[in-house]
Amino acid sequence: MRALLLPAAGGSDGSAEGEGRIPDECAALIWHCLSLPERMCCSALSPASRQTAPPVVHLAAAAQRLCRALASPSSGPQLREVRSLAELVVSKREGLRPHIPAATSLLCGLVRCPGACRATRQVAIGGLGWLLSTPRYVYGVFGEYDCDVSGPSVMEPCLETLAWATSQNELRPKAVEVLVVVMRAIMTGVHEAAAASSNTLGTGGAVASGSSGSQSGGHWAAAWAERRRRGCEARGLASAFNRDPEAWWQEHAGGCNAKEAARFLLSSRGALDGSRVGDFLGQHEDVMAEFVRQFELKGLGIVPAFSRVLRGLHMPGEAQQIDRFCERFGAAWGEANDIDPEAAYIFAFSLVMLSTDLHRPASTGHEHMTFAQFEKSLHGALPKGRLPEGVVREAYSEIKANPLLSRGRSEEQERPTELCVQLRRALCRQPPAKPRSLAAPLADGLVGLWRTLWSAAWGPMLGAFSAGAHGAGEDEARRETALRGLQLGCQAAVLLEEVEQAQAFSQALQQLSPTV
Repeated sequence: MRALLLPAAGGSDGSAEGEGRIPDECAALIWHCLSLPERMCCSALSPASRQTAPPVVHLAAAAQRLCRALASPSSGPQLREVRSLAELVVSKREGLRPHIPAATSLLCGLVRCPGACRATRQVAIGGLGWLLSTPRYVYGVFGEYDCDVSGPSVMEPCLETLAWATSQNELRPKAVEVLVVVMRAIMTGVHEAAAASSNTLGTGGAVASGSSGSQSGGHWAAAWAERRRRGCEARGLASAFNRDPEAWWQEHAGGCNAKEAARFLLSSRGALDGSRVGDFLGQHEDVMAEFVRQFELKGLGIVPAFSRVLRGLHMPGEAQQIDRFCERFGAAWGEANDIDPEAAYIFAFSLVMLSTDLHRPASTGHEHMTFAQFEKSLHGALPKGRLPEGVVREAYSEIKANPLLSRGRSEEQERPTELCVQLRRALCRQPPAKPRSLAAPLADGLVGLWRTLWSAAWGPMLGAFSAGAHGAGEDEARRETALRGLQLGCQAAVLLEEVEQAQAFSQALQQLSPTV
């Protein structure tokens, strides 16, 4: 189907234009009959098809263009496509509501990705700022996602990423600038909510404190508290696993099967000890099998697939455990790429042995295995058929450059292009979701929403502006920008009658302001 819709490559002289493709009218008809994931895998040749395409198709196309741009050495296309994707998310946010978390995850990933150029990371920071640039955007994102415990949060990781960026010299100015915009939106929203709720106003136009209803946050406070409770519980589970994985497993084995354990290991692997995860998987083959099955390996070479699965964990050195891992991994990679699982298993284990041979210390009488020797040995071990020479040669070259099970490979950061691929895959497997509406919970009032939002935002913002002022050095303009953020934070805290928080912002402002 894709081949029918995409034009064949013609000659540069244009003589082959129109050959190898069906008429536009037929292409448009076929395109409208495709499922949503199929539409995201091909281009709509008809202008009418492009105009009527759902926003998610436009987002998938934008991610594909960005992936191509990130793979090129030129920064110009990268900046253009990052900006285009961010603008699309903001302009079509209503139609993309189920996909906002995946899109913002891409932007946050680009900001933190050392493999992306500085300008690209700065544009991604700006994209996060656009998403939170107005009061309506801010409370909409927080209310729909962060206060919905059934799905991922959005505002919290965005603020954490922006706050992290203020600790990086090359990203700090842009991050502080964007956070000032977000803080101004919060302060404006608090002020407007207070003005619109005259029955909740205290002296001086501040929002009066209370113990129930909108005064204390109501629905929003309860939802946010539940998310924080679950986060605290997840951190507690991670700490328990890091202390003693076997004790953790014995405690949770009754209510936690292998699939749930594997899901926990993947979702929490940023907080888990990689060595302990590797040891645990080596001892529990059923969990190992479920762990490997969670990864999307289609279209990946076997060495990048190894890196994706091993990222964040260290496999044990025992031969039996490595053999079991190669068997499970090889089966998953082979099934995803139409390769016989047994052949893939043998290939995976052979690569482990090759890595050991190529990277062992030099010694008298030992010569490292050449590609020809490795290829001959591999094909002699395969039960039937041969693997494509290009696949084998590529794997040999990659392992020669970097050991397969090295700590450096397990700690390797995701490449920018991988982030785009993850977004496209998330869009394809995203189930239809009922639109989440703020109408019913807003019976509690916007004041309660802003009060709850402020409880989540003030800490990261205070730290970020303080870091921005500290890092400004002799640059007075940058210092003033950070101090302006502290001023806005102090004003918002005063409006909400959060005395301790107002004092914290005020104290930071006094300490970081230049002395006269």
